[in-house]
Amino acid sequence: MKLVLISLLLCELLGARVLSLKSAVNQTLNSHPDIRAYTLKVKGQELYKNIVSANRLPQISAQLSYNINRTFTSPSLKGLKITNKNASAYSIKLRQLLYDFGKTNALIKEALISKDIARLSLKKLKKLLAYRVKILYYTAALQQRAIAVKRENLRLKELYYKRAVALFKQGLKSKIDSERFFTEVQRAKADLIEAKAAFKKAKESLGLLMGAKLGKSVAFNSGVLKHFTNLNATNAAKNIDVAIQKRKIAKSYQEYKAKKAHFGDIEFQATYSHINGLNSYNSKDVAVVANIPIYSGGKLSNEEQLAKLNYQIAKLERASKTLEVKDELNGIKSDIIALNGTIKMLKSELKYSRDLKNAVNARYKNGLSSYLEVLDSINLIYATKLELLQSYYKRALLIAKLEYLQ
Repeated sequence: MKLVLISLLLCELLGARVLSLKSAVNQTLNSHPDIRAYTLKVKGQELYKNIVSANRLPQISAQLSYNINRTFTSPSLKGLKITNKNASAYSIKLRQLLYDFGKTNALIKEALISKDIARLSLKKLKKLLAYRVKILYYTAALQQRAIAVKRENLRLKELYYKRAVALFKQGLKSKIDSERFFTEVQRAKADLIEAKAAFKKAKESLGLLMGAKLGKSVAFNSGVLKHFTNLNATNAAKNIDVAIQKRKIAKSYQEYKAKKAHFGDIEFQATYSHINGLNSYNSKDVAVVANIPIYSGGKLSNEEQLAKLNYQIAKLERASKTLEVKDELNGIKSDIIALNGTIKMLKSELKYSRDLKNAVNARYKNGLSSYLEVLDSINLIYATKLELLQSYYKRALLIAKLEYLQ
């Protein structure tokens, strides 16, 4: 039976292109629109950092004006002399921030941290997409393997059905034997159709995620279902959500520092102007200017307190996220350990069921056992194979989740 099953798989895979899990993940990461969107968000944070940093650099501006008709007044012997004339003026102004109690530095650091958070969010998205690819790939590999098992189950039951019909015609067995095997054949066909439909669904979903159409010739490596990992190496501190929360604490602290520095700023200003009107002259102005807020209706102090609260909340959210991840990791590890025991038990049961089936088959040929015993032995092998396959699949999904949380 094992040789027949392997032969069926080989025949199916020889003419097929085996899609590796790594290729499926890489193609998804290279083509998915969400990845491109988050990459642009990272670039956006870099631009935001440049915008904030510009406050430390000199600010130069120019102003030009032209009046078509302007009224000028000047003293004369008869009183005021009024003159209408066009006029023009231009000025160049230089401003340089000297000191703002650390507000700009805090905002720049906050922008750098926001960029780190954007990078971590992109990394998290990549891991999430890889996790989704693994789920669909494992599902497709499971159903591909299940199709082979169900085909073998169908082949065996068709064989026993034909044998039961032949023995009935010879008068050696009753008609009920062939009728029961016929029912089992129909049930086996239905199971096979169900597995093929599930395989097609998983393959199509994976193709959509990858941004590629997976044809009929595509096959999957079912060996990935037996993938295992070191359970002792798990660490909640490696979780990306925890890392993001840690950076959010740092960002909230810088926001708090920026809001705390609400005492104004000191800047250097230099202006050169040329006015051309009734008279033409140049003007120069050099000064150190202090901008000091006197009263804001409590706005500035309340903004400081709000930023402080957000900083405290960020620390608590990180502690909460760490506890949540630890709990989830511990639960997954316990489930994997339980499945390891189930897999070991099912392997032993499969060996026993095969030995039992051989013994029952020999007895049935000699008329020493009934068709029910034969069916039970076939169904036991079939059910054990599928249960073992499902156990491998469940463990693979748990390991994929474990790796995602890491």
